[in-house]
Amino acid sequence: MPLISKLDFSKNQILAALPEREIKRLSPHLRSFSFGPRHVLQKPGDPIHYLYFPLNAVVSLLVLMHDGRSAAVSLTGNEGIVGLPSAILGMRKAQLLATVQIPGDFLRIKAAAVQNDCRKCDVLLDRVLRYTRFFLAEISQTAACNSLHVLDERLARWLLMLHNRVGKDEVPITHELLSD
Repeated sequence: MPLISKLDFSKNQILAALPEREIKRLSPHLRSFSFGPRHVLQKPGDPIHYLYFPLNAVVSLLVLMHDGRSAAVSLTGNEGIVGLPSAILGMRKAQLLATVQIPGDFLRIKAAAVQNDCRKCDVLLDRVLRYTRFFLAEISQTAACNSLHVLDERLARWLLMLHNRVGKDEVPITHELLSD
């Protein structure tokens, strides 16, 4: 997990919306990282030490079943934050598996720093709450689509979601990822 040198807040929609005073408060706590495909950011049951703001990467959030199967419930790209339950709800353990699907750059921050700053930063709290509403609506829509739509329709929806998060017409995925 190589460290990248410059912090670029403009590439994540939550961070880009913050006023300068809130950026100054968060900056000392943020570190830049690059992660490759299939890198695991969080595992179910593990403590949530860090939250991740994707800059140009996409993370798949999956529910793991006891029999080893998994179901994707969401994708997170530059519109969001990975580790959301810790950020706003104070949960200490991950419930979902967070795996990098499209490699790229992230800003990482300790979960405790975001919890502290949410109390002090009105805009950050507003953005995190907005994203929480979006995230919950997306999970609800995913559940409905997974139970009501045929495979072709679910694949089309997933590809469109991935396209929206990558922000370009060429989506760097493998056949293996597509089959998953």
